[in-house]
Parts: sequence; structure tokens; C-alpha cells
Amino acid sequence: MGYAIYDSIRKDDARFSWRLLLLLVILANLPDVDFLPGLLVGNANQWHHHYYSHSLGAAIVVSVLAAFSYTRGTDRKFALYFGLFFGAYFSHLVLDYITTDLSEPLGLPMFWPLTTEYFYSPITIFMAVHKIGASDQFFKSLLVMHNLWVLLWEAVVFVPILTIIKIAKLRAKRMAQRAEHITQSGASSVGLLRQKAPRSDS
Repeated sequence: MGYAIYDSIRKDDARFSWRLLLLLVILANLPDVDFLPGLLVGNANQWHHHYYSHSLGAAIVVSVLAAFSYTRGTDRKFALYFGLFFGAYFSHLVLDYITTDLSEPLGLPMFWPLTTEYFYSPITIFMAVHKIGASDQFFKSLLVMHNLWVLLWEAVVFVPILTIIKIAKLRAKRMAQRAEHITQSGASSVGLLRQKAPRSDS
């Protein structure tokens, strides 16, 4: 989602920003750091998707810090980049909300600190990633055929979205070019009419 957000807001004539793209990709995946505490205590799944990094509160705090760091000492607008960073971070929560969850408690504390309730969609689109909680087997357990199918299915979902974004941007660019051409043609026509208009003798 980080790349999709970057591609949707980047102007065609703008210089490519690896820094902004990398930051958006990191923020879009940052909620999953909640597997690290469990990994350290021997069970990577203990808090994964169930800890406060998967919450509205975390999205706001992280986005404020990221936007402050990215705009400090520049003419970049804080509110604009806060919105982009928040969108990248919170989009991860939305995707997890519609992903199959196989461990209790089902769902994620999506709107903490407003509520401690766990939210889980009754209709899911994405498959759960297979992973063993034991720290010594966690990374090895990710390398199974099921997880390859998970990645392929995500590609099936996201590639059309990225394609639609590309097409929409291309159409918007063509419409802008056409409008500019019409404006220039109109201005040229007015200039020619003024040149051809008879001058009155004083």
C-alpha cells in the first residue's frame, strides 16, 4: 500500500523521491513490529496483530513523528504529509481487518485508545500467513507453499488497483493537456482576430 499511495500522489513531472517512497513503504508495514516482543520471549505469535501497534492511537503518534521529521526545516506542509503517512500506516490495519485471523483474540485493537474492543471483519478477502510461534522455528515456518499462494493472491488483488491508479493518472494528464491546448488555441484565435480587426482613423 505504501507504493500505491506514493504512486497515486506523485506528479508525472515531479522528481522521483526514494526517501518518501521508502518511508511510506516502511510505515505501511510498521504495525507488524509487534511480533518482535513475542519473538524475544519465545512465541512470535503472542502479540502479533493483537498489540497496540495495530491501533488508531499508534497510527496517529507514528504519523505525527514521521511528518514532523520529514517536514522539519523545509517548506513541506506538515498536514499534507501527516495525512499521507497516516494513510500508509492505517491502511495496514484495514487490510488486517479483512484478513483471516486464526489466533485468539480474533481481530485487532483497531480503535485503541478510544476502545479496547477487538475488531474483525465477518467477511475476509486475504488469507492468513502460516507461521509457527516458536522463536526457533518462526522464520523457517514462513517458507511454505501456502504462503506463496498468499502472496500470489495479494498480487491478484493489488495489481488491478495499481493499474487503475495508473490509468486514472494517465487520463487526468491527457485531459489537462487537452484543456491547455484548447486554452492556447483560443488565445491564439483571439490574437488573430485582433490583428485582423480594422483600425478606426482618428
